[in-house]
Amino acid sequence: MKHIFLSIMMLMAALSLSAKDEDKKYLEGAVPQDENGLVVFKKTIEVKDKTKAVLYDSLYNWAKSVEAAAIHDLRTRLIDANPDSGLIIFRIEEWMVFRRLPLMLDRTRFRYALTIQCRDGKADITISTISYYYGEDANGEKGTLYKAEEWITDKEAMNKKKTKLYRYSAKFRRKTVDRVEELFKEARKSVKAKRKKVVTIEEEDEED
Repeated sequence: MKHIFLSIMMLMAALSLSAKDEDKKYLEGAVPQDENGLVVFKKTIEVKDKTKAVLYDSLYNWAKSVEAAAIHDLRTRLIDANPDSGLIIFRIEEWMVFRRLPLMLDRTRFRYALTIQCRDGKADITISTISYYYGEDANGEKGTLYKAEEWITDKEAMNKKKTKLYRYSAKFRRKTVDRVEELFKEARKSVKAKRKKVVTIEEEDEED
Protein backbone atom coordinates (compact mmCIF):
# COMPACT_ATOMS: atom_id res chain seq x y z
CA MET A 1 0.00 0.00 0.00
CA LYS A 2 2.86 2.32 0.88
CA HIS A 3 4.48 1.72 -2.51
CA ILE A 4 1.23 2.51 -4.32
CA PHE A 5 0.88 5.75 -2.37
CA LEU A 6 4.45 6.78 -3.19
CA SER A 7 3.91 5.95 -6.87
CA ILE A 8 0.81 8.13 -6.97
CA MET A 9 2.64 11.01 -5.29
CA MET A 10 5.55 10.73 -7.74
CA LEU A 11 3.14 10.68 -10.69
CA MET A 12 1.35 13.78 -9.41
CA ALA A 13 4.68 15.58 -8.91
CA ALA A 14 5.78 14.64 -12.44
CA LEU A 15 2.51 15.92 -13.91
CA SER A 16 2.86 19.15 -11.94
CA LEU A 17 6.41 19.71 -13.24
CA SER A 18 5.28 18.94 -16.77
CA ALA A 19 2.50 21.54 -16.53
CA LYS A 20 4.97 24.13 -15.23
CA ASP A 21 7.37 23.41 -18.10
CA GLU A 22 4.56 23.80 -20.63
CA ASP A 23 3.66 27.19 -19.13
CA LYS A 24 7.20 28.64 -19.27
CA LYS A 25 6.61 30.45 -22.55
CA TYR A 26 3.43 32.03 -21.16
CA LEU A 27 4.92 33.41 -17.94
CA GLU A 28 6.43 36.83 -17.22
CA GLY A 29 6.89 39.01 -20.30
CA ALA A 30 4.87 36.81 -22.67
CA VAL A 31 2.25 39.54 -23.04
CA PRO A 32 3.96 42.89 -23.80
CA GLN A 33 2.52 46.27 -22.78
CA ASP A 34 3.42 49.70 -24.14
CA GLU A 35 4.20 52.84 -22.13
CA ASN A 36 0.47 53.41 -21.60
CA GLY A 37 -0.12 49.93 -20.25
CA LEU A 38 -1.89 48.71 -23.38
CA VAL A 39 -1.29 45.17 -24.62
CA VAL A 40 0.55 45.48 -27.95
CA PHE A 41 2.34 42.72 -29.84
CA LYS A 42 4.88 43.91 -32.41
CA LYS A 43 6.96 42.20 -35.08
CA THR A 44 9.29 43.64 -37.70
CA ILE A 45 9.87 41.52 -40.79
CA GLU A 46 12.96 42.44 -42.79
CA VAL A 47 13.25 41.47 -46.45
CA LYS A 48 15.95 43.75 -47.80
CA ASP A 49 15.51 42.81 -51.46
CA LYS A 50 11.80 43.73 -51.62
CA THR A 51 10.28 47.14 -52.16
CA LYS A 52 7.47 48.71 -50.20
CA ALA A 53 5.07 47.99 -53.06
CA VAL A 54 5.95 44.30 -53.19
CA LEU A 55 5.67 43.91 -49.42
CA TYR A 56 2.37 45.78 -49.45
CA ASP A 57 0.87 43.46 -52.07
CA SER A 58 2.01 40.31 -50.24
CA LEU A 59 0.87 41.42 -46.80
CA TYR A 60 -2.42 42.89 -48.01
CA ASN A 61 -3.30 39.57 -49.65
CA TRP A 62 -2.32 37.72 -46.47
CA ALA A 63 -4.38 40.05 -44.27
CA LYS A 64 -7.35 39.57 -46.60
CA SER A 65 -7.00 35.80 -46.13
CA VAL A 66 -7.10 36.28 -42.34
CA GLU A 67 -10.23 38.36 -42.76
CA ALA A 68 -11.84 35.82 -45.09
CA ALA A 69 -11.13 32.95 -42.69
CA ALA A 70 -12.68 34.85 -39.78
CA ILE A 71 -15.57 36.65 -41.39
CA HIS A 72 -18.59 34.26 -41.25
CA ASP A 73 -21.07 35.88 -38.86
CA LEU A 74 -18.42 37.91 -37.05
CA ARG A 75 -17.59 41.60 -37.26
CA THR A 76 -14.44 41.72 -39.35
CA ARG A 77 -13.66 44.60 -41.69
CA LEU A 78 -11.03 46.61 -43.51
CA ILE A 79 -10.28 49.93 -41.81
CA ASP A 80 -7.61 51.35 -44.12
CA ALA A 81 -5.47 50.26 -47.05
CA ASN A 82 -3.18 52.79 -48.72
CA PRO A 83 -0.54 51.57 -51.21
CA ASP A 84 1.16 54.99 -51.27
CA SER A 85 1.78 55.12 -47.52
CA GLY A 86 2.13 51.34 -47.20
CA LEU A 87 -0.43 51.27 -44.39
CA ILE A 88 -2.92 48.40 -43.91
CA ILE A 89 -5.38 48.14 -41.01
CA PHE A 90 -7.94 45.42 -40.44
CA ARG A 91 -10.29 44.94 -37.51
CA ILE A 92 -10.51 41.17 -36.97
CA GLU A 93 -12.98 39.13 -34.96
CA GLU A 94 -12.53 35.37 -34.98
CA TRP A 95 -13.46 32.37 -32.89
CA MET A 96 -10.85 31.26 -30.38
CA VAL A 97 -11.63 27.69 -29.33
CA PHE A 98 -10.45 26.46 -25.93
CA ARG A 99 -12.10 23.06 -25.89
CA ARG A 100 -14.38 21.15 -28.24
CA LEU A 101 -16.32 18.05 -27.18
CA PRO A 102 -19.38 16.32 -28.68
CA LEU A 103 -21.74 18.07 -26.26
CA MET A 104 -19.62 21.06 -25.28
CA LEU A 105 -17.89 23.93 -27.05
CA ASP A 106 -15.81 26.34 -24.97
CA ARG A 107 -14.86 29.34 -27.08
CA THR A 108 -14.68 33.13 -27.17
CA ARG A 109 -14.86 35.85 -29.77
CA PHE A 110 -11.29 37.08 -30.14
CA ARG A 111 -11.08 40.70 -31.34
CA TYR A 112 -8.02 42.66 -32.37
CA ALA A 113 -6.65 45.33 -34.68
CA LEU A 114 -4.11 44.10 -37.24
CA THR A 115 -1.91 47.00 -38.40
CA ILE A 116 0.79 46.67 -41.05
CA GLN A 117 3.22 49.41 -42.07
CA CYS A 118 5.27 48.60 -45.14
CA ARG A 119 8.54 50.27 -46.13
CA ASP A 120 11.32 49.37 -48.53
CA GLY A 121 12.99 46.27 -47.11
CA LYS A 122 10.77 45.77 -44.07
CA ALA A 123 7.29 45.73 -42.61
CA ASP A 124 6.13 46.45 -39.06
CA ILE A 125 3.18 44.35 -37.89
CA THR A 126 1.19 45.26 -34.78
CA ILE A 127 -1.62 43.41 -33.03
CA SER A 128 -3.44 45.61 -30.53
CA THR A 129 -6.83 46.66 -29.11
CA ILE A 130 -7.38 43.05 -28.01
CA SER A 131 -10.58 41.97 -26.32
CA TYR A 132 -12.70 38.85 -25.78
CA TYR A 133 -16.46 38.34 -25.75
CA TYR A 134 -16.99 35.20 -23.71
CA GLY A 135 -19.90 33.19 -22.33
CA GLU A 136 -22.60 33.72 -24.95
CA ASP A 137 -24.57 30.64 -25.98
CA ALA A 138 -26.90 29.40 -28.71
CA ASN A 139 -29.94 30.27 -26.60
CA GLY A 140 -29.18 33.96 -26.81
CA GLU A 141 -27.48 34.22 -23.43
CA LYS A 142 -25.30 37.32 -23.48
CA GLY A 143 -21.59 37.03 -22.80
CA THR A 144 -19.06 39.18 -20.97
CA LEU A 145 -16.55 41.52 -22.55
CA TYR A 146 -12.96 41.27 -21.28
CA LYS A 147 -10.21 43.65 -22.36
CA ALA A 148 -6.70 42.23 -22.65
CA GLU A 149 -5.37 44.86 -20.23
CA GLU A 150 -7.64 43.62 -17.45
CA TRP A 151 -7.40 39.93 -18.22
CA ILE A 152 -4.13 38.56 -19.69
CA THR A 153 -1.35 40.91 -18.50
CA ASP A 154 1.36 39.78 -16.07
CA LYS A 155 -0.40 41.63 -13.27
CA GLU A 156 -3.85 40.25 -13.93
CA ALA A 157 -3.06 36.70 -15.08
CA MET A 158 -0.20 35.63 -12.80
CA ASN A 159 0.49 35.21 -9.10
CA LYS A 160 2.71 37.76 -7.34
CA LYS A 161 5.81 35.58 -7.69
CA LYS A 162 5.24 35.35 -11.46
CA THR A 163 5.52 31.57 -11.29
CA LYS A 164 1.96 30.50 -12.02
CA LEU A 165 -0.98 31.51 -14.20
CA TYR A 166 -4.40 32.01 -12.67
CA ARG A 167 -6.60 29.16 -13.86
CA TYR A 168 -9.56 31.04 -15.31
CA SER A 169 -7.66 33.59 -17.42
CA ALA A 170 -4.77 31.25 -18.26
CA LYS A 171 -6.50 29.74 -21.29
CA PHE A 172 -7.02 33.23 -22.76
CA ARG A 173 -3.36 34.16 -22.25
CA ARG A 174 -2.03 30.90 -23.70
CA LYS A 175 -4.29 30.94 -26.74
CA THR A 176 -3.58 34.63 -27.42
CA VAL A 177 0.20 34.19 -27.31
CA ASP A 178 -0.06 31.14 -29.59
CA ARG A 179 -2.37 32.90 -32.06
CA VAL A 180 -0.15 35.98 -32.26
CA GLU A 181 2.90 33.79 -32.92
CA GLU A 182 0.94 32.00 -35.64
CA LEU A 183 -0.07 35.27 -37.29
CA PHE A 184 3.49 36.61 -37.30
CA LYS A 185 4.74 33.33 -38.74
CA GLU A 186 2.11 33.42 -41.51
CA ALA A 187 2.96 37.04 -42.34
CA ARG A 188 6.66 36.26 -42.62
CA LYS A 189 5.92 33.26 -44.82
CA SER A 190 3.78 35.40 -47.13
CA VAL A 191 6.58 37.88 -47.85
CA LYS A 192 9.22 35.17 -48.19
CA ALA A 193 7.22 33.30 -50.83
CA LYS A 194 8.48 33.67 -54.37
CA ARG A 195 6.21 35.64 -56.65
CA LYS A 196 4.97 33.75 -59.69
CA LYS A 197 6.06 35.23 -62.97
CA VAL A 198 3.21 36.60 -65.04
CA VAL A 199 3.64 35.46 -68.64
CA THR A 200 2.37 37.97 -71.19
CA ILE A 201 0.69 37.08 -74.51
CA GLU A 202 3.75 38.39 -76.38
CA GLU A 203 6.06 36.08 -74.40
CA GLU A 204 3.84 33.08 -75.13
CA ASP A 205 3.96 33.91 -78.85
CA GLU A 206 7.76 34.11 -78.75
CA GLU A 207 7.97 30.67 -77.10
CA ASP A 208 5.78 29.19 -79.83
